Amino acid sequence: MEMVCTEDGDLLLTGSAFTDNDSMNVFIEKLNGQGDQLLLKTYAYVNESLGSDINVTSDGGMVVCGFHVPFGQFFTDAFVLKTNSEGVGLSNLINGNVYRDAVSNCEADPGEIGLHNWLVKSEAGYTVTDDQGNFDFTTSANNQELEVFAPNELWDVCLIPEIEFNGSFDTVAVEIGAIPLIDCPHLEVDIATPFLRRCFSNTYFVNYCNNGTLSADSPYIEITLDTFLIFLNSSIPLTAQNGNVYTFELDTLDIGECGGFNFEVEVDCDAELGQTHCVEAHIYPDSLCVPPPTLWLGGSVEVDGICVNDTIYFSIKNTGSSTLSQGLEYIVIEDDVILYEQEMDELMPGQVQTMAIENIGATYRLEADQEPNHPGNSMPTSIVEGCGQGFTPGFVNQLPMDDADPFIDIDCRENIGSYDPNDKQAFPTGFSDGHFVEQNVDIEYLIRFQNTGTDTAFRVEIKDTLSSFLDVTTVRPGASSHPYGFDITGQGLLIFTFENILLPDSTTNEPASNGFVKFRVSQKENVPLGSVINNNAAIYFDFNAPIITNTTYHTVGEDFIPVFVSELKYLDKNISVDVAPNPFSNKSIIELKEIDFTGRKTLLLFNATGQVIRTYDFQNNQVELNGSELNNGVYYFKINNGGKLLATGKVVVVK
Repeated sequence: MEMVCTEDGDLLLTGSAFTDNDSMNVFIEKLNGQGDQLLLKTYAYVNESLGSDINVTSDGGMVVCGFHVPFGQFFTDAFVLKTNSEGVGLSNLINGNVYRDAVSNCEADPGEIGLHNWLVKSEAGYTVTDDQGNFDFTTSANNQELEVFAPNELWDVCLIPEIEFNGSFDTVAVEIGAIPLIDCPHLEVDIATPFLRRCFSNTYFVNYCNNGTLSADSPYIEITLDTFLIFLNSSIPLTAQNGNVYTFELDTLDIGECGGFNFEVEVDCDAELGQTHCVEAHIYPDSLCVPPPTLWLGGSVEVDGICVNDTIYFSIKNTGSSTLSQGLEYIVIEDDVILYEQEMDELMPGQVQTMAIENIGATYRLEADQEPNHPGNSMPTSIVEGCGQGFTPGFVNQLPMDDADPFIDIDCRENIGSYDPNDKQAFPTGFSDGHFVEQNVDIEYLIRFQNTGTDTAFRVEIKDTLSSFLDVTTVRPGASSHPYGFDITGQGLLIFTFENILLPDSTTNEPASNGFVKFRVSQKENVPLGSVINNNAAIYFDFNAPIITNTTYHTVGEDFIPVFVSELKYLDKNISVDVAPNPFSNKSIIELKEIDFTGRKTLLLFNATGQVIRTYDFQNNQVELNGSELNNGVYYFKINNGGKLLATGKVVVVK
């Protein structure tokens, strides 16, 4: 009999149990730390057998090795018994291959290539094809149905026959053809960095793949850097530079081929601590190759934002071939409230609509509707942080970036002074303390690890069990600090394996002791409102006990951003407003400067959820806020005169 202790403190036992007819069957028993029996299974199809070794597998199942005496024989055979987490024996094997069916006959012909990183599903769960398109499943003795998930709409999958086994310990081979529907490259790119330190060199890692049906000739990537990031060098030659846009030409990308490179930047010491720096990677050719929707009229919305002194100028441009549809809207978010909400003009092709916003030391985000049925997944967005005066960090990443299309990725990170290793981050971070995200919004996860031991780590493995609210079929593994192998097992266990990583310990080489991996995943369609999406990961260094990261969470919601102003009215450029003191506890004076308006003025005070809680009428240029009437927290105000918006601002009450 053999006994092992699992990582969670349970005991696993295996051996042989005599049956009523004096034969010996292998058994598996699981006990908790108090000796209570959690599971007991015997396996009649391994008669006259002895289980001599047992262990837990990466998907939570169990595996037993032992010796079997075939009926009527005097020699022994070795056997391996694999079970799932409930102890159901998985004695049969499916050996499969997913290949590119170049001639569309659903038969594997010589020279047809295997397809890498395709997701396959069976009764046993999921797995991912290897570099040659191969996959396998251990499963029970029942017949099986397989499902293969194409990475995009350029592919179709041949009909897969039902897998039939001839009893136990049977192996069935299956070849599955994937037919190209449209001959087109489908390039994907991902960019990330483990952290950004001011005044230091930092490394960005870029990963790219061609998941299309045709090789990509002369591909290239444009990297757009934040103005506070100073380019230093790169692992592949820099082809061209135009301002803060850096171009890298790549070799031809065959079907299923992936690659990567890195480059170093220095974060300017003039950047504020906690300031967010955004870097964009765009891979070309970026054609979707799929005919545009027939209902698309041809309009296309693009937005931009710049800071000039202490004023933010946002623009909305129609870059399409026809006038924009009626009723398209845009909003401007100031930190955590909707400041403006307005219908955009019916812009003709090439026409631009602009607006100017006086900064009060906040982060401003412009979001615009895209033309209905527009090709791709663009959500026009522009963000300006820290324009002209101070800002509160943490607002840039609370909502999604405009990078839902696979050929573009935007990585926005706050620079730091220190950090915690072996952690997990999620983007978008989510709105407010509840980390709210809307239904059907993708989430990117960044898992960072550091060898804080006393010797080199030769192997790092990361296991991440997806929330039941996430769609495992949409997982897209992304950029990383080191090459890795990727697999999915069970019902959604992601496994990233860094073989021969040779990660030095932090006392020997602190910068090189760090690593990370990033992946993207979609929510399941229309997850119920109020659902909480939790996620953490286990990090294994060599064969040590895992380090469990922090748990990220998102709450699925709608209409969670409070509305401050429902209609845009431009501020008078000759007016400024002073708030002193701010923050305050007893009283604060709000004073209008250089004002020519006479008569009654009204100040409306809003709480953080957008509700008007106080109204102040005043004749002169000053109004006093009484702290005794207000609770601790952040408040917003707007001042009107005869229906004209004069000023807006924010005050903080601290007692």
